[in-house]
Amino acid sequence: MNYKFLKYVPALIVSIIWGTTFVISKYILNTGISPLQLIIFRFVLAYIALCIMCPKPYKMEFSKTELKMFLIALTGGSLYFILEYSALQHSSAVNVGLICATVPIVSALMSIILKLMKPTKWFALGSVIALAGVACVIFNGVFVLNLSPLGDFFAILSVISWSVYSVLLSVMPKEVSELQTTRRLFFYSSITILPILFFDNNALSVAEIWEKLEWTHILGASYLGLIASGASLWLWNVSFNQIGAASTNNFLYLMPIISAVAATIFFSSEITIWIAAGTLLIFTGLIIADYKQNK
Repeated sequence: MNYKFLKYVPALIVSIIWGTTFVISKYILNTGISPLQLIIFRFVLAYIALCIMCPKPYKMEFSKTELKMFLIALTGGSLYFILEYSALQHSSAVNVGLICATVPIVSALMSIILKLMKPTKWFALGSVIALAGVACVIFNGVFVLNLSPLGDFFAILSVISWSVYSVLLSVMPKEVSELQTTRRLFFYSSITILPILFFDNNALSVAEIWEKLEWTHILGASYLGLIASGASLWLWNVSFNQIGAASTNNFLYLMPIISAVAATIFFSSEITIWIAAGTLLIFTGLIIADYKQNK
């Protein structure tokens, strides 16, 4: 029996988990907690969990490897989340979702320019088909795009940030394990984003948070920190080593589908023909894009 499909399982699991984070984050943010406070909680909780899972970190020293780890944490952690939330504050979810859906293509273009991967016609065709599927899911039959220059600019920067993260992660030395890389990522992400909390005018006090939070909010926040952050980013890094950056990033196309399903379950949204058609296009695009990519 051919078990080659198993190498795609980590990326698939992560795309499913990340697809649920929007709904859960929205539920928690409705309490009044600021986005920055939620991000910091996710990072710190993920770092504590990874310290338990990986008690022996990679030796910290001034080197190119350490610099790569810092830049990976900055571009895939603190900077990316700040830019994404800033984009959502100044632009619509439709605009941000559509722009962020270009991450796999932009990441692949960076890798091609830096000669880290060879482009194929199948990858290009599959990526375009999957992106069209994402557009179907996001627009959901209402094709209205209101440009918001500042918010859209932040969204573009977040795409570039994640793409740089992808390129840097793909060239990490093999002697550094995925767990060590992920642990260091959340360490640097936490210390670079914590100072910004002092300038967060929307931050609640500890007393206010304690008063507003229910056990379901705490459970949801723990899920975001332990599962959606710590465990998921580790699996994402594992996937990078197994199937490469381009194929791993292509699984991000699945996130809008999972978000739509989660919204249906928690907010009684409707699965429309556009979402169904988008789902079919996304899966078709993923299969075509990966054709001969990992042979």
